[in-house]
Amino acid sequence: MDSVYELFNSEALYFQCFLDQKLIGGIKAYTYKSKKLPVCKGISSSFTILGECINDPSYPDVITELNKAIVSYILSNRIVRVRSSGYYGGTDLLPLYSNNLNGFVHHFNVSAFDLTRSQEELWKHTKESHRRNINKAIKSGVELVEDNDIERFLLLLNETYAHQSKQAPNQAFIKKLFAALFEKGYVKIYFAKHNGQYLASSFVIEFGRFAEYAFGGNLKNNVGAGHYLHWNIALLYQQKQYLRYILGQVAAEGTSYQDNKKFEQGITRFKKDFATFELPSASIEIITSPVKYKAWKLIGRLAGL
Repeated sequence: MDSVYELFNSEALYFQCFLDQKLIGGIKAYTYKSKKLPVCKGISSSFTILGECINDPSYPDVITELNKAIVSYILSNRIVRVRSSGYYGGTDLLPLYSNNLNGFVHHFNVSAFDLTRSQEELWKHTKESHRRNINKAIKSGVELVEDNDIERFLLLLNETYAHQSKQAPNQAFIKKLFAALFEKGYVKIYFAKHNGQYLASSFVIEFGRFAEYAFGGNLKNNVGAGHYLHWNIALLYQQKQYLRYILGQVAAEGTSYQDNKKFEQGITRFKKDFATFELPSASIEIITSPVKYKAWKLIGRLAGL
């Protein structure tokens, strides 16, 4: 995975906890300092964590020790910008959540299918409108296809974002990520196909007994392709005895998303109306020196970085 972040000139950094030479917990972070403008290394410094700590449940204090080590690194290396964001959900293992150095904390939830529930129970608790769309797709002949063609996926992804104000995810990043994961058997791409046309897609990362919807593209259609896609992916992983099919971020109740109504009202509603459960999560951003941060942003703009 380190090769993926080389695209952004980031370097991997590991924080690990040992007890009697036994690894009991850890987290990977990525650090960045400008290489194009070496004189700006100090003010350009950033530190990023994506995801929760991995730990041995027998040692609940591991997260506290990891947090101490992370904070010590940030302060001693005078990192200017720090970001930590949840991925699988749950704040108990989220780095910097309990000690965020007075940073900005943005709350969201992570939505997932609990695949230990029976298919009948999942169907029963799926909203009626979703069930109608799934049944419509079945009657229309929509089919689930595994096709690990990254170029086809990116084509559909770009068509999805073509008429949106929001920028599409970085293509080079997705291609590099796919190559790194596919080599190890950790990723699959699924499509909902109707009359030879690919209408909806899901880039699924597999980790342990979790499957996670990381990216996706959809074309407007009236055959319920998106509903059919995620419902059948969930059933597929249930048959493989996975524990969760994770749909990703949804809006947390009581949190404002004024700049992203589509996420708050559209994407969130779509995910919630399946028989999903939610775990609290958050993203944390810490700016240790606002002056240095603003100076680097200005220099970066002027230098075209």
